[in-house]
Formats: sequence, C-alpha cells, structure tokens
Amino acid sequence: AVQAFSTAILPGTVNRKCPSPIVAVSSAPITAGLPHLNFHDLRRSCATMMIAAGVDLYVVSKLLGHSSVTVTQTRYGHLQTDRIAEGLGRTFG
Repeated sequence: AVQAFSTAILPGTVNRKCPSPIVAVSSAPITAGLPHLNFHDLRRSCATMMIAAGVDLYVVSKLLGHSSVTVTQTRYGHLQTDRIAEGLGRTFG
C-alpha cells in the first residue's frame, strides 16, 4: 500500500487525469487502497514522524511554515516527552 501511495503522488501522476498536486495528494490514499486522508492529516503525520526521528522543532516549524517555533511547540510539544528523558540522561548520566 505504501508503494502504491507514493506512486500515486509522484509528479508524473499530476497530468490530464489529475490536474493538481492537491488533488493528487487527496486521491493518493484512495488509489493506494488506504482509508480517506486529507492534506492536513498527511501534514500532521509528517510533522509527527520528523519529531519522532529527532528533527529539531525549529526545522519542523520552518518546514511547516509556522509563524514561530511556539506554534509548533504548542501543537506537537507533547510528542517530545522521550527526548526530555534522553536529555536528562545525557546530562546527568
């Protein structure tokens, strides 16, 4: 399903059958046989995966186009609890 999803949103698929990237992203889950997702579901999933992978909140904030890191922190800060424990472990061994 992941392969079908990624194939469905490749630039080459945005053509006469699918005239806009937003339509391509919106219809990709259906093409891949996945449940309905909207653009913001994909955006939130991407942000969540970046934070889980340890990407700095400043970077995530810039990629999402948030007006400040505070906006990103407010929305996704709860996902960083494991990083707090990791930071304490590094600091105090």
